[in-house]
Amino acid sequence: MAKSSKKKAKVTVMDVEELACYLTGLNYEKIDADTKKIDESLKEKFGCDLYQFAQIIAQLLPMIDVGRSPLTGATYKGFADKKKGMWLAKIPVK
Repeated sequence: MAKSSKKKAKVTVMDVEELACYLTGLNYEKIDADTKKIDESLKEKFGCDLYQFAQIIAQLLPMIDVGRSPLTGATYKGFADKKKGMWLAKIPVK
């Protein structure tokens, strides 16, 4: 697989672990940050391990954007290609 030339965010291990726990329903404090439990939970829910999850998060974070449509005035948040000025995936901000 080719290496991505996309920008990566520097994310702390703790932030990645807490996000993984949040998304999989684990309580970070109750499991005492047990990475084996986090890994198992990620594999069960998303089919990836903690390392792979961290790589995905590091590439997605720089793509987060908020913007207003010049046509409708609606505000959106989501993932964007900022160089091309286009949304890749978005939802309205309420």
